[in-house]
Amino acid sequence: MVIYRLLISLILTLGFFLEATILQADTSILTRSPVKTIYIVQLSHLDIGFTNTQAAVARVSAKTIDEVIALCEKDKDYKWTIESLWQLEQWMKGKTSDQIAHLMSLVKSGRIGLTACYAGMWSSIMGAEEICRSFYFAARLKRDYGVEIKTAIQNDIPGATWAYPQALKKSGVKYLLMGVNNFIGAGAEIPVKDRPFYWEGPDGSRVLTWICSDFIGKESGYLLGLWEYGWGKGGRAEETVPKLLQRLEEAGYPYDAILIIAGTGDNGRTNLAMTEGAREWNSKHESPKMVISQPDEFFSHMEAKYGDLFPVYRGDWSGLWDQNAQGTPYGTALSRQVHDELPCAEAIASFIEALELRKYPKQQIESAWENVITYDEHSGGGGWPGTLTAEQTREGNITAQRYAQTASKLTSNVLQNSISTLLAHVKIHKDSFFVWNPTPHIRTGVIQVGDTFILAKDVPGLGYRCYGPPQTYKSHLAIGANFLENEYLRIEVDKNGFVASLKDKRTGLELVDRKSKYGFGQLVQASKEYNGPVNFSKPSIRIRQTSPLAASLIITDAKSPLSKTEITLYAGEPIVRFKHKFNLQRTPYASYDDGSIKYDIAYPFNIPNGKLTFDTPAGLLNPYTDYMPKANCILNVQHGGDIAGSEIAVSFFSRQAFNWEFGNINWIWGTPIPPQTTELMVRLLSKHDEAKYKEGIGRVIVEPDAPNVLTFETAFYIHKPGAENVIHFLESEANPLIAKPIKANPNGNLPSSAQFIKLDGDGFSLLTFKKAEVGSGYVIRLMENKNRQSEIQISSGFLKIKSAELLDIVENPIGKLPVQNGAFAIEMRPREIVTIRLQLSRTRK
Repeated sequence: MVIYRLLISLILTLGFFLEATILQADTSILTRSPVKTIYIVQLSHLDIGFTNTQAAVARVSAKTIDEVIALCEKDKDYKWTIESLWQLEQWMKGKTSDQIAHLMSLVKSGRIGLTACYAGMWSSIMGAEEICRSFYFAARLKRDYGVEIKTAIQNDIPGATWAYPQALKKSGVKYLLMGVNNFIGAGAEIPVKDRPFYWEGPDGSRVLTWICSDFIGKESGYLLGLWEYGWGKGGRAEETVPKLLQRLEEAGYPYDAILIIAGTGDNGRTNLAMTEGAREWNSKHESPKMVISQPDEFFSHMEAKYGDLFPVYRGDWSGLWDQNAQGTPYGTALSRQVHDELPCAEAIASFIEALELRKYPKQQIESAWENVITYDEHSGGGGWPGTLTAEQTREGNITAQRYAQTASKLTSNVLQNSISTLLAHVKIHKDSFFVWNPTPHIRTGVIQVGDTFILAKDVPGLGYRCYGPPQTYKSHLAIGANFLENEYLRIEVDKNGFVASLKDKRTGLELVDRKSKYGFGQLVQASKEYNGPVNFSKPSIRIRQTSPLAASLIITDAKSPLSKTEITLYAGEPIVRFKHKFNLQRTPYASYDDGSIKYDIAYPFNIPNGKLTFDTPAGLLNPYTDYMPKANCILNVQHGGDIAGSEIAVSFFSRQAFNWEFGNINWIWGTPIPPQTTELMVRLLSKHDEAKYKEGIGRVIVEPDAPNVLTFETAFYIHKPGAENVIHFLESEANPLIAKPIKANPNGNLPSSAQFIKLDGDGFSLLTFKKAEVGSGYVIRLMENKNRQSEIQISSGFLKIKSAELLDIVENPIGKLPVQNGAFAIEMRPREIVTIRLQLSRTRK
């Protein structure tokens, strides 16, 4: 008994000793850590349509902001950050001016924070102009209500396009907060000791960036404060704060403050748990202090104390989650079309208004932009498995698809109405063909109007030319049962319908890799059960030559999902174009347990020593130099790219599809970039036919209104390395010449050919020409693409330039530009975006 009591006493003594030692260790890290302040940002993460239907999420977002306003009045320590402006937009609908003014007063007093992003985006597949326009929502709030917005937030998504630093900086945004979700990869690996860092864009623009993550790689950086660390009232702060500080110390974190996001969840509500938890902690500890704050407070503190001591990182780290858009090929194709056509539509509409022929359709254009930006948000229509009912999923999928359809319809309406207005005013003495050039560079090309092909020569940039009835052309094309040939290329197709030979006649080089396991133009699939080529019955091959200017081989297969492939050559172009028809009804059923089935088309090129570049919202990206450290190297393109070998180069283009890979179709991640092979493969889609609902597993139709047969177009431009402008090829393919028949109209008041504005220079792209957001005039936006200092000459055409003013990206004035005789020059840094306001008048009546 005595021994037993002695043993109990010894155990208790040892326990007290160990507890004291632990407390001493905890106290030690609290006092010795350089971290004296933990800034805590409270927010609700926006997922449009992920936790419920889009309409339900809108209602929750609005109700949450009502609750935020009430808690601001109830508790002096409470602060809230509205993560995405979509959330604010839902709240503002139906609110009175007094209610909005009250919220804005809370913003100005620092109780409620606004950030610059409309939503969390699949940014690598956005259009370059779309990136710029996504910050117009914040700019309007600043102008209308006099609020400051210094920080942008991108939560959940592991990484962002390299276009962001420049777009943010030139929109007046200084800071970027990333709450990275690591559960399938972090996007990039930035050491803890190097956070925050200056993320430098390709043009040299910098934004101070903080990545919020649990510094041992846990999943959701935006859920740390409440979910992971349990810092609410009566929570686990006594346990988790010392552990956090210990990890920071081990990582060599040198600064006196950190930022932790306390998200309440995906479309979560708000409460006082974190505010009360911070008070509870602060009442017990002198250091570190928990401060409920806005992101600006943390960044301003760090900037003021440490100045420019933070490291600089350059490069892209987007694309990992963006691959989910492969699951919505129809809507994604519509969205990509809008990225290109909407700037074209607003340009023609702007010129027409400047000519006083038609009012600028501002509301339609703004609605089209809002719908396409909402479609490109990262949530989609479905939800986490088992969280939604079948009916909720169906409604969400329909609504998500409708964003793309609405944007496409509005864009088409503006474009067609604008062209019709021009046609009605062009003076022409006999029936002809009207051709509009949406790019700033003079172009010549073969175009099809109905069943007629015409050669449109020297169409002025940002202008049009009318052409008479088709001429008799000397044929430069040869066509046979299984081959096509023009001045530059010869293509031969084998009995399987694959390209057996693609020869450059100028060099004699064979461009098809005949050692590849895939046929050139072959369908390839990947699933749990099978990864490899799809083989069906021998196809039929027929020829079509309706003009000396164009010839095609048409390959059809009665059983394959790849039901039809049309290969076309035009006279005078070293470009081969493919149009593939993919029949969804011919694909095997993909059950929930099977997962998805991925489909690619292989184009195995033979390009020795090929080096890759591809175009992104930030311009051409070089994967050898332009990625963030250990970024997930995903080949998501705006339009395409280029593979340059020692003797020959191939530029590739895709209209509907956005993701490419090399050599192998990979079920999840994509192949290594830079590539180890030049066997190009374009990802068409990822298909699944079942989902897990609240009711259980059942059939799903991800795109309810999509056609059963989808179209995918690709093109390949064969040229000497470095001798041709890849950007012009991609720009021209994405923005084809627009041709319409035009009736004789001798009473028109516009000439048969006109260039509205002249732009002279090389290596730049036109992002948009639009009516000014505020005040008079028209805005032109350009991007330098050759990665070098460039000068662009801008001068009067049919419209006279009276004055010019340099703007930031969201159209705030920077300074006047000297205009002499209707012309001026603008210097552009490598990959810089320049925005200019022009005052225009008509030069001729």
